[in-house]
Amino acid sequence: MKTSGDKWKMIEYEVKMFYGTYKKLFTRSSYSALPYVLKNTLEESAVLHTRILCDIFLDHAKRSDDIALSHLLSGWPNDARCRNMRAMHDKLKSRYGKPNDPASPCRNFNKRLAHSTSHRGREYDYRNILNELYPLIGDMIRELETLVGRHFRLQFDGPTNPPSLFWA
Repeated sequence: MKTSGDKWKMIEYEVKMFYGTYKKLFTRSSYSALPYVLKNTLEESAVLHTRILCDIFLDHAKRSDDIALSHLLSGWPNDARCRNMRAMHDKLKSRYGKPNDPASPCRNFNKRLAHSTSHRGREYDYRNILNELYPLIGDMIRELETLVGRHFRLQFDGPTNPPSLFWA
């Protein structure tokens, strides 16, 4: 997806994918009808977009082009307007955990999906972790919308210039 450097387009895309993958993953009729490979693809996509939003909301920018909460909210974290977001940030920090904690979602996402490690297996059921993180991340998305006066469109229209191989 080309964003032309627009951080808000990237955030909107992540929000759309977060809600879209969860909706399919946690709707039994949609999920059950999928072949195994698409169930796995859907679950891993939900993990990926959750992980990206966690990195953003936890201000985990490590590189100059990484997007973090401090790039989205002027005055973060000390501005009084950010009080609710700060409380949610602290809750997410505790719930998401650290990369060196074997029981944390952070470590599970990193070791089982995002990196080629010996922890990866043929499959892993992420749904309990995703279920635990979903409400808090949803609250943070809504709070971000309120703080910046922006509403993210949840309709996914697909690419503007689709590759002919997939969108013929």
